[in-house]
Amino acid sequence: MVATDILDNYRGNESSTKWILETIEIDKMEDVPMDDEPQSTGPTSKMQRMTSGAAKGLNTLRFLDRTLTGKEGDAWKSVEKRFNQYAVDGRISKDKFAVCIGMGGDSKEFAGELCDALARRRKVSVAKGIAQEDFRTFWEDMTNRDLESRLQIFFDMCDKDGDGKLSEEEVKEIIVLSASANKLATLKQQAASYAALIMEEMDPDHHGYIEMWQLEYLLREMMSSEESNMPLKKSQTLTRAMIPKRYRTTFCKYLSVTGELIHEDWKKIWVIVLWLYINFCIFNWKYRQYKKTGAYHIMGECLCFAKGAAETLKLNMALILFPFMTILGDNFDYKKPTYLDLLASTVGVTGIIMVILMAIAFTLALHSFRKSVIKLPWPFHHLAGFNAFWYAHHLLILVYILLVMHGYFMFLTKEWYKKTTWMYIMIPVLFYAIERISTGVNECKHHVNVIKAIIYTGNVLALYVSKPPGFKYKSGMYIFVKCPDASLLHHFCTGDDYLSVHIRTLGIGPPSSRKNLQRYPKILIKGPYGAPAQDYKKYDILLLIGLGIGATPFISIMKDLLNCIKLKNPDAELAGGHPVRTNRKSPERAYFYWVTREQGSFDWFKGVMDDIAEYDQNHIIEMHSYLTSVYEEGDARSALIATVQKLQHAKNGVDVVSQSRIKTHFARPNWRKVFSDLASRHQSSRIGVFYCGSPTLTKTLKHLCHEFTIDTSTRFQFHKENF
Repeated sequence: MVATDILDNYRGNESSTKWILETIEIDKMEDVPMDDEPQSTGPTSKMQRMTSGAAKGLNTLRFLDRTLTGKEGDAWKSVEKRFNQYAVDGRISKDKFAVCIGMGGDSKEFAGELCDALARRRKVSVAKGIAQEDFRTFWEDMTNRDLESRLQIFFDMCDKDGDGKLSEEEVKEIIVLSASANKLATLKQQAASYAALIMEEMDPDHHGYIEMWQLEYLLREMMSSEESNMPLKKSQTLTRAMIPKRYRTTFCKYLSVTGELIHEDWKKIWVIVLWLYINFCIFNWKYRQYKKTGAYHIMGECLCFAKGAAETLKLNMALILFPFMTILGDNFDYKKPTYLDLLASTVGVTGIIMVILMAIAFTLALHSFRKSVIKLPWPFHHLAGFNAFWYAHHLLILVYILLVMHGYFMFLTKEWYKKTTWMYIMIPVLFYAIERISTGVNECKHHVNVIKAIIYTGNVLALYVSKPPGFKYKSGMYIFVKCPDASLLHHFCTGDDYLSVHIRTLGIGPPSSRKNLQRYPKILIKGPYGAPAQDYKKYDILLLIGLGIGATPFISIMKDLLNCIKLKNPDAELAGGHPVRTNRKSPERAYFYWVTREQGSFDWFKGVMDDIAEYDQNHIIEMHSYLTSVYEEGDARSALIATVQKLQHAKNGVDVVSQSRIKTHFARPNWRKVFSDLASRHQSSRIGVFYCGSPTLTKTLKHLCHEFTIDTSTRFQFHKENF
């Protein structure tokens, strides 16, 4: 039984834990807070408890956010302010208790049960409201740093009748409250079965109840196991203190940082330097050419700068299309032109129109318009979204026509062979036209059929389409998906006979779009196109980080790695039953971190997660799923959920949150700890860090890659793709 194993492990590990703690040198000033804990003021436990090294894990049980730890005195001022705001005749109702102590709306029921437990503990009636004096007492009980007091409060929350015993129904009720506070709808529906699981494991004699000491052992084992996976902070502090000699002075550090940047981005730097050099040469050539003309003595330096800039414009307008005079009088009919004459000329009009069209295309390409962040009123609502961005960029066709006219009717030049604008863009335009024509021909020749479509929780549509003949790709690439009402850019997961695309609606289209997708409309795809994630094979070690639907390209990569793993197992069956080339290089280790805020998101790739757990016997792929809607480990609102999770995974091998074989973590990852662990495990290695998600995390991850590349022997190379 799991409960018996917990007790045996607890007793057996007591001596070893004590030996380990005695041999570790502790830096008291930095690693361990040395302030003394106050003595318990609450009622004593109903049973004398044993103490061990695992008590450190249970000390993390708290009823308030971690940010308030150590700042309870300052936090009371804001709590008291909220109390006075909602108080009527010096009392607040029980419904306002959650708001006053800083718990969110989803924790209202949980806070209500906590209030009742505190009231029973102090023998206070809250039927007519909570007085400020009693509220202050409740606050002190919740923030009490004594282990005995906090555990007793949690037990009292479960033990509503106060008999010192927890029945199965009481355990079920607290699971329901915890699931509601953490937005776990699936777990809430299965609360009865998980309550029965706890009773089965903790009540082997079938008394029909469990006592406080049994609940405590369960919490101890759960939290101490979490602590055992954490590296000692002392070693981390020591590593940070040992700064290499080449970083000890400002100048040396600057040189080292510059060298690291050049080493990481030398390809980009080489291309940019080459581009700048060519532009400089063209500008300088045209500048010197016009400086020798008679017009220079009349118009001055402005003429030379204008002509030099115009010459560089020709080159750059041409590059965009790649996948990827001695006498002046004759030019103006022997009349001095006015500013209005210059603007009204062909050159002036075409120049102004080009600026306006490019400004429109640039504006609609901004993130706020492209992603429909800005909600425009009717009838301008169609000016925001991907379709507006797509069609606005086709205005550039008109811009190129105007550019040729602008260059042909230019002032001061009469000979046609000196009007060189068309020479710059002729070949790029030809390449662009061929690419668009070939795409149109392929649309007529090749068709894809929708095999099936599944709508998941969180407005996510999984679309499975047949693979066109001759479709070549690399994992991590993306394709365009064109539907009747929407044009979408999405990564796709690779199979052997089909392509799967996961599309999440963000309010860009009306609900009718989803109805159209459910009717299996005609689907057009374009691609594949290159993306940063396709370079994953250049690295032996991978760190893949996906936020929400941003996990899609990495699921494709892990499918590829999974096929390589199956090749090494002759009894395993590849996806689709087709052979895969064995001579390709594959990363030695991959760490995948998937962060999402909705429990239903785990249904998107549940099959892949289970396959990895089944076939990856050598742990080449290490998966970490994080659900941000659940409060972090140690919070009383998630303590029982973590306990149920541990029991269920130990007994059945299935996670209660994701319903897969991969265990789900709560709250957000500690990214600094993640990078520190990888730097310790893979010293002197080159790790490819790939991120796909919203821009909110980009700056943090890029900074950590840069920091740990400098401070450790491990080199982290960052690649990102935002949506």
